[in-house]
Amino acid sequence: MSETKQKNNSYFALVARQFRRNGLAMAGLWTVVVLVVIAIGADFLANDRPLLMKYDGKVYSPVIRGYLTDLGLSRWPADFRNKKFKLLVEMDGRKPESERKIDWVVFPIIPFSPNDYDLDYVITPPTWQHWLGTDDTGRDVLSRMIYGTRISLSIGLVAVSIYMTIGIFFGALAGYFGGWIDIGISRMIELMMCFPVFFLIIAIVAYLPQSIYNIMIVIGLTGWARVARLVRGEFLRIRNIDYVSASQALGFRTPRIIFRHVLPNAMAPVFVSATFGVAVAILTESSLSFLGFGVPPNVASWGSILAKARELLPAGWWITTFPGLAIFLTVTVLNLVGEGLRDAMDPRLVRR
Repeated sequence: MSETKQKNNSYFALVARQFRRNGLAMAGLWTVVVLVVIAIGADFLANDRPLLMKYDGKVYSPVIRGYLTDLGLSRWPADFRNKKFKLLVEMDGRKPESERKIDWVVFPIIPFSPNDYDLDYVITPPTWQHWLGTDDTGRDVLSRMIYGTRISLSIGLVAVSIYMTIGIFFGALAGYFGGWIDIGISRMIELMMCFPVFFLIIAIVAYLPQSIYNIMIVIGLTGWARVARLVRGEFLRIRNIDYVSASQALGFRTPRIIFRHVLPNAMAPVFVSATFGVAVAILTESSLSFLGFGVPPNVASWGSILAKARELLPAGWWITTFPGLAIFLTVTVLNLVGEGLRDAMDPRLVRR
C-alpha cells in the first residue's frame, strides 16, 4: 500500500496528473497521436495498391508486399511486376467471367498514391472522388497531404533528436566541468545563437542536393545551441546539490555521475523544449519546401504542395487552404503540448 502511494506521489505521477488537468494540452496530445497514426499508416489510408485481393485463387496484400519488396525481403509475383493495379483490375473486368483471375479486391479508402497522375482531373475542386481536389497534374491533394504528414513529422522528430543529442552533450560538459571547458562551449553557444538560424539553414541547403536527409541533418546541426544552454544551466544548479557531492565522495566515475545522477534530473526543461522544437522543425521544412530548397519535387510534403499552389494562384484555392491548415494545426497542437508540459513541470503551478 505504501509503495503504491509512493508511486502516486512521485514526480512523474504529479506531472502526469497536472498535465491531464489541462484540457487544451490533452486535446493537443490526442491530436498529435492521431497525426502519428496517420503518418505510420499512410500506405494503408491512401494508395493505388489494394489492401487485399484474391487473384487466381490466392489472396495477396500488395500494400504489405510493397513494404517487403522495398526492404529486399520479398519480390513481386510475375503477374504483378511493373503493373498498375487499377489498370490490372480494369482489364480483368473486361474479360469474360470464365477467364477472370481477380475474384475480389479491396482498395484503401483513398485509392490514390501521392504521385498518381490523372490528366482527366486537372485542377479539380473537392468532389466525392477527390475529397480535397487535385493539383495541376491531377494528383490527389488528400493523398499527398497524408504522405506529407509522414515527411513533416519524420523531419521534425529526427532533426530534434539530432540537436538534442548534440545540445545535451555539450551542455553537460560545460555545466559539470566548468572552467575553460565551460568558457569554450559557452562561446560556441553564443556564436551559434548570433546567426539567424533560418537564413543559415537556407545558405547551407542551397549548396546541397535536395534531400529529406540533408534537411534533417542541417536543422539538427543548427538548432543545438538553445538545448545546450538549457542543459548547462541545469547542470550548474544540480552539481552543487548534496547527492552529487556524495557520489563524488564515494568515488563514482564521472560518466556515471553525469548520466545516472545529474542528467535525469536536468531533462525536464529539455523535454519541454523538444516539443516546441518539433513544431519549429516542421515549420522550417515547410518554409524551405515553399521556397524551393526543401524536399525533392517527387516527394509529397505540405510545403511542396504550397509551393506548387503558388504557381496556380488565384486558381486552385483548395491546394493552398488545406496544406496551410494542416501546418497551422500541427504547429498549434505541438505548442499546446509544450505549454502543458511546461506548466505541469513548474512546481509553482502544482495544485496541492
